[in-house]
Amino acid sequence: MLKKCLILIIGILISGWHPSGVQAEKSYRIVTVQHQTFQPYTLSLKGFRQGIQQSEAADKIIIDTFNADGDIAALDAFVASLETRQDVDLIFSIGTHSTQRTVREIKTIPIVFTDLGAPETSGVITDWQGSGANYTGVETRDYVGIGIHLLHELMAFQRIGMIYLKGSPSHEGTIQKVTELSHEAGFEFFNEGFSLRDENNQVLPREEIRENITAALEKK
Repeated sequence: MLKKCLILIIGILISGWHPSGVQAEKSYRIVTVQHQTFQPYTLSLKGFRQGIQQSEAADKIIIDTFNADGDIAALDAFVASLETRQDVDLIFSIGTHSTQRTVREIKTIPIVFTDLGAPETSGVITDWQGSGANYTGVETRDYVGIGIHLLHELMAFQRIGMIYLKGSPSHEGTIQKVTELSHEAGFEFFNEGFSLRDENNQVLPREEIRENITAALEKK
């Protein structure tokens, strides 16, 4: 999946795409954007850097990284600032929160995204035929849906439940996909969400989060 992203990125840069239609300079700046520190995101960024370093274009590319560390307001402010910058040739967006914001706010810089669990249900794309805009990318495989489908074929269970993180586009996208699968396969699906933050977007104490998870597990 990451290899596809690198091919897309290097192809866009080497082709000299520029919103003004003018041939780009010989050096290029890529800005990577992510909304939090998360192991899959860390691995994607590491692989991305290594892939660029091993490419023939390595000496022509500068990589700047931005991690909002869970601060959504900081993420919004940074993404808004990118639209007016003249030194950014491409944005590499990691994760759903970052990608939702970059594709909504940035119209003049090409965007390549990765690590999206459900780009169709999170409003990033409508189909895979083409965005018709300045962005493209790859999604994370629906391992949860695939696993549940295979398990149902093996066991023919009648009911299954899931808890999920409220406000997570990928989690909520998975819930939507499993709901659709339950209708197709004929099993009962129930789900319950839990929160990590309060109504003021402040992180909840760990004990309260544990209580929220326990309450979600005990709903059914």
